[in-house]
Amino acid sequence: MKRNSVKTFFNTNIGDLEKEINDWLYENRRFTVQSIQYAAEGNSFSALVWYLV
Repeated sequence: MKRNSVKTFFNTNIGDLEKEINDWLYENRRFTVQSIQYAAEGNSFSALVWYLV
């Protein structure tokens, strides 16, 4: 049975954040990604990746 998990990413550069997420997704391609949620506040960006393990 698969379980829900979440991974949090933070960065001050949106391009670097995207690269970090893409690298993580490539390394963990056995996971099933359910959604990615982005947020920005000032110069800080964050993302939550919801996935099944």
